[in-house]
Amino acid sequence: MPIGFLVPGPNGETETESRRYNWVWYRTAVGPTAQDEVLTDLEDRLHPYSLPPGAVSGRARERLVDDANRLLPRSFAAAVEATARPFVQGISDYEQRSPRRIALVGDAAFVVRPHTGMGIAKAAADAIALRKHLSSAPLGDALRGYRQERVQAGTAIAASGRELGAHLM
Repeated sequence: MPIGFLVPGPNGETETESRRYNWVWYRTAVGPTAQDEVLTDLEDRLHPYSLPPGAVSGRARERLVDDANRLLPRSFAAAVEATARPFVQGISDYEQRSPRRIALVGDAAFVVRPHTGMGIAKAAADAIALRKHLSSAPLGDALRGYRQERVQAGTAIAASGRELGAHLM
């Protein structure tokens, strides 16, 4: 499922006809070589996580446009086709099980999918929880309590992102 939204122009313009359009299309790489094909650039180099604008191979861009014309509403397919230099960003989950004497907050502890919209809220909740535990218990106990609380929350957010992502693909 694609998502599209207006963003300010190159110099911050917000007037009609001066803004830009950003689209995101979450797609699952299906098949044993699909991810490698998407992340191989114009010079036939495989990248592990992403491709910058202009690095998507002609073959991958053609497949993207063909799929858009076949699978998306016309307006979104037109936006995909009009994007001369698309970029690719792989999305994956990362759930950190931190050592006992370290407190990780925000994306250092759990990198959740962007469509959860939880990055800032999760980091703020981590900081608030860490402060609460540090102000009410000795260091070792505080870190254990913080870890227990936030691992549970991070795991739940990551699971929700996977579930939501399954419906967006």
